[in-house]
Amino acid sequence: MGLSLEQCKQTWSAVQGAHRKEIDEQLARYAGQYGMENYSFPSFLCHSEFRRQISAADISYAINGLLSGDMTAAASRESMRRTFFQALDALAPNSSTVKELIDRGMRMAMDQHAAILRQMDALVETRKGIRKTKTFRYVLMTDADDQRLFCHPITLTRLSLFLLDAFRFGSDRESRKKSRPLLMAARNAETESFLVVGMWAALRSEGAVIRNEFAPHFAAAAAAINAQVTLNSFNACVMEVKEKDM
Repeated sequence: MGLSLEQCKQTWSAVQGAHRKEIDEQLARYAGQYGMENYSFPSFLCHSEFRRQISAADISYAINGLLSGDMTAAASRESMRRTFFQALDALAPNSSTVKELIDRGMRMAMDQHAAILRQMDALVETRKGIRKTKTFRYVLMTDADDQRLFCHPITLTRLSLFLLDAFRFGSDRESRKKSRPLLMAARNAETESFLVVGMWAALRSEGAVIRNEFAPHFAAAAAAINAQVTLNSFNACVMEVKEKDM
């Protein structure tokens, strides 16, 4: 795109005004060639201090980054409790740590997003751990490069959504012909359990709310085999299953 690499390494607030305008013009020019239809969207802006401003969308990414936790930390009730209160502090308007927490959350969100894309590429290219039945697909993740990251409900759910679209719009003729629901299971070595996420395969449009039908199926399956499961998420389609019951 003919942009200065030195300027591209800067945070947006540090990029020179002329380059900001050039980036907008170049993205508008080339985005269509790469299918980037929604690369830009309107958002509210929050102003704090003298020059600092941040969009509502960035706040959302930062909070999700904090909630998903450190990529090197094991997922546990204590770590999830800690990250929840960090995210809560980041939303407090008068907190002295807001700037630090938002900046950290943004860095974590970018690292997590990069890890999700790496894992999606690895799964799609190698098909390792992907299985198909007549009614759904399931993926078992036991030794991913960023295995600990995917023991958090938010990141495993995001990976599931990416994969669901990859199967639906991929080059596989059978995938395009029939879209199946998807089950993702990531092994947590510390707790000797699997985090399981179920994603329904209904076609989604932007802003649409799709009912996920996995919750009653999860409950029925657990009851049928008397499995030891834990529901620690606000989402009933996310559960933790002891390794012996998988």
